[in-house]
Parts: sequence; C-alpha cells; structure tokens
Amino acid sequence: MIKQKKINTFFWIIIILSFILHLISINFHPTNFEGGYGAFANFFQAKNKIEFLEAYYISQFNTYSFSALASLISYLIPFLDGYQSVKILSASSYFFLGLGIINILKYYNFKDNKLIFLIVIFSNSIIWSYGFRAFNDLFSFSIGIYFFSKILISKNIHAVYLNSFFLGISTILKTYNLIFILPIFFLYIKKTKKKLKFNKDFIKLIIIIFIPFLIFHFIIYKYLGFFLAPKNEDLQIALIGNDENRNLLWVLNNFIFYIGYLLLLTFPFSLVFFFKVNNKIKIEYLFFFIFAFFFSLFFQKYLFISSELDFGPIQKYIPENIYKGIILFCFLFFIFLLFTFIKNNKFEKRKLKICLIIIFSIVCYLLALSFVKAAQRYLILPLPFIFLFLFTIIQPRLIIFAILIIYTFFNSFLLLNYYITGKSSEMVFNYLKKENILKKTNPGVITPHVYHLYSNCKNTKTKNKCNDNSNNTIEIISDEYKIDYYSEKAVYSSDVEVLGFSFKKYSIIKN
Repeated sequence: MIKQKKINTFFWIIIILSFILHLISINFHPTNFEGGYGAFANFFQAKNKIEFLEAYYISQFNTYSFSALASLISYLIPFLDGYQSVKILSASSYFFLGLGIINILKYYNFKDNKLIFLIVIFSNSIIWSYGFRAFNDLFSFSIGIYFFSKILISKNIHAVYLNSFFLGISTILKTYNLIFILPIFFLYIKKTKKKLKFNKDFIKLIIIIFIPFLIFHFIIYKYLGFFLAPKNEDLQIALIGNDENRNLLWVLNNFIFYIGYLLLLTFPFSLVFFFKVNNKIKIEYLFFFIFAFFFSLFFQKYLFISSELDFGPIQKYIPENIYKGIILFCFLFFIFLLFTFIKNNKFEKRKLKICLIIIFSIVCYLLALSFVKAAQRYLILPLPFIFLFLFTIIQPRLIIFAILIIYTFFNSFLLLNYYITGKSSEMVFNYLKKENILKKTNPGVITPHVYHLYSNCKNTKTKNKCNDNSNNTIEIISDEYKIDYYSEKAVYSSDVEVLGFSFKKYSIIKN
C-alpha cells in the first residue's frame, strides 16, 4: 500500500512538472498557423459573435471549441490574453494524457514499471513538442484518451454512459476522436461474449457519444452554413473530392508514410519487440531484411514526402531519397512484425485480443486519415497505444534511458527552433510596424506565423464588417518589400541571440 502511494505521488510529480515546464512557451510568438487559436480566444468580447466566428473559420479549419475554452479562461482571468490561454490549455493536456495512460495500464494489467512507461510517452518528441504549441491536437486527443480510459475501467453502466458523453464532447474538439468507437465496439463484444450483435446498451452508448457531436455541428451549420468544416482544398477527401491528384496512389503514399513514420517514432523498441517475440533468428528473417532494404532502396523513388510527415526543421539535412527509403523500410517491417507476432504469439489470450484490437484500430485510423491529409500531430492519438503494444514485451532499461537522452536532445532542438522562428517573425513584424511599411510588405516566408494578423475576410458573406469583428486587420496595398530567409542585402534582418549564439533567420528585402 505504501509503495503504491509513492508510485502515485511520482505520477503526479511527473504530470505537474510537465505542465509547468510547458508554460515556458506561454509568451512565444505563434508559428505555423497556430496563431488563429489565440487571436480568436476572445469570444465574449466580440460585438457580433456570428461575424467573429465566420472570421475564425477563415483563419482556422478546426472547430472553434478549443478557442472557445480559451475564451472562457481569458474571460475568467482578465490578465491572460487569448494567446496565453490557449498555451495553458495545451500544457494542461498532460493531466488528461497522464491520467488516461494510468487508467489504460490498469485495465491492461501492465506488469512492467508504469512510471517509466509514462515518462517514455511524455518524452516522445511528437507529444512533448506539441505541448509547447498552441495547436488543439494534443489537448483534444488527450481528452479523448482520458475519457476512453474511464470507459474501460468504469464498473457500472451509468459511469460508462457519463464518460461516453464526455468522449462525445472530445469529438467536438477533434472529429478524429470518433475512432474510439471502434475499440469500444470490439471490447464490448469481448466483454459480453456476443459475436457482432448489438443490444440496447451498446446502441445507447453510441447515441450518447454522437449527441454532443451532432448538436455542435448542427448549430454551426445553422449559423455558418457548413457541416464539420468549411470547404477547403486542403480538406478534400481523396477519390470523392474535386482534386484529381488525390487518387488511390495518393492515399497509398499517405498510408505508407503514416505507418512508416509511426514505427520510426517507436524505434528501437519495435526492433527489441521483434527479436524477443522471435527467440531464434531464422534464415527467412535475414532474407526479409535484405529484401526490404533493396526493395526500399529502389521503390522509394515512386513515393513523395506526404505533406507534414517529415522531420520538420532537420529535414533539410537528410537527403530525400534516404528519408523515403527509411519510411518504406519501416512500413515493410511493420507488416512483417505483425506477421511474426501473430504467428509466434506468447501472450495470454486476454492480452492477445487487446493487442489485436489496438493494432486493428490504429491501422483503420491511419487508413482513414490517408484519405484526407498527412500530418505528424495526428499521430499523437495512436502513439500511447502502439507503445503499450510494444512494451508488452519488457524493454531493456539501458535502451530506455539511452532513448530518453536522445528524446531530450531532439526536444531541446525543437523548442529552440520554435522560439527562434517565432521570435524572428515577431522582430521582423515589429520592424515593419515601426517603419510604417507593414501594408507595403508581402509577408512571404513568415506568412504561416503571422497569418492570423492579416485580413483574410474577402470571401465571407459579411466581408465589409469582418475586419471590425476579428483580429485580422492588415491589408496589403503593395509588394514594395517582401520577407525572405536571411540575406546580406536586406533592409533589415532578424537576429536572435540564445546562450551567446546569434541566429539570423529572416530578412526584409526591397523589390
């Protein structure tokens, strides 16, 4: 009992420390279109709220729910602005994610060190870096994971219904949380020992999940005229949309990158899992690795890097053909790993079923995403579950600690890049305002970082009033200047100093 209390204390220490550490970025300038969340987190101060929401959906295509929650925070705590409120929400993700992971480990009867597992998940660069950002993804997926975990461990049907309702609310934050219906369905069948049969309780559960989702989107449809999201080329569904380039090969390419990238994020734990499941290294395994290597080397040329599924700021240091080859190899290894896992199963029957549900749900989720868009942040949702699958085989402590060191290095680099990019954009923007040439300058390469500050209301029904009801106020009247990456012949260049090092990132150039 005393030991368990100590473990619980350490759990809370890790969660609280993660929250506090991520508040470091509370005043960082936004990057990569995240500014829209904070710029519109002042709903209660808006005079015309319909026009205000209309303006929001020009700058963001995610639902307004994340900014609405941040609006409530900034309303209740007046000294916080919208940008700070969304950062606090993002950092608070670790409470929901941490408690959700603890619940899932409890349900799974996880035998290894739960504390180490939590640290590995929190430290993974995708999860850790998005906690600093003002995106809604980590928060919405963490909410979904938490209430899904509560459904797993709930002991009575009323608690299941209540948590299903909150899971439904999480789907308002991110529609992709609807994927949880799939594992709930299979776990329900396993629990009731019924083969693909529905009964009233399960139908009620699904209806409860969909109630908040449908109510929210019908309200949006009534007042703004669209369902789920406004029309946008970037959100078109492959094969049935108007973009002819989004064909079956486009979907397959996205799917390969999703699977390959996900497995790459789990390295070397996936490799340890493979070797421990297969006690003996058979000759056919060696042939597979040789075949996969040369196959990836040759066929990578038929792939293209899917949207945001790259290494971000360090991608420029990695040759494209090598990166695509690695992704294709990881995709093939994932298929082979599953084949050998099923063939040489060593798990008890209950854990085997749970693992199969995990893998099947992840594959279905990534396949569905492949029809819409490829992005790193969507992998936040399956990451804890793929690690749960791999950590069923106890991982060597030495490898875990080595990977945590590597994670720390990458996380520090990503945080540094985030700060420099945001600060550089802010410095350039402030210079343009000071010199009164803001409206004469094309934002160029910093457009994603300042998009929320410009007028993007030309296509709205209320375009004449849109600028008065949003934070989008800047209209470009000429392209006398443009912003590009650092140039020695610039009118002005950003210069950010960190620990005695100077980083010159952007320049204002006169056309």
